[in-house]
Amino acid sequence: MTGGNGAAAATAGMENTRNEPARKGPKLRRPNDPPARYGPLEEEFTVEINYSGFLCGFGAAKSYVDGKQARFDGCEADTWSPLWLTDFMDQLGYRDRDKYTLYRLLPGKDLGSGLRIIDRDVD
Repeated sequence: MTGGNGAAAATAGMENTRNEPARKGPKLRRPNDPPARYGPLEEEFTVEINYSGFLCGFGAAKSYVDGKQARFDGCEADTWSPLWLTDFMDQLGYRDRDKYTLYRLLPGKDLGSGLRIIDRDVD
């Protein structure tokens, strides 16, 4: 966590706004929080999730409409697994895995040609 009361809450082992133990692992970035800063030798990264919208169109005209974005900071390269995505979706209120499909976008590709379904730990 960065700054202010967040640092104190993390030290105390409690979340900022609830009386729950602090979560280990990646943290959902709150809307007004600054982006995470990683050094060149750190093996952490941020995952951005687009959710609550829908895909429309075909090929190069495919787009994602009416969605929201969430960012999870502090993902670690040595412990990363797509299984974390299920936890992230749970935090966003999507608890029934059968009611959504996870995709990833291949680097340098557009939505029409680069979307791939994430359905196992090797993705």
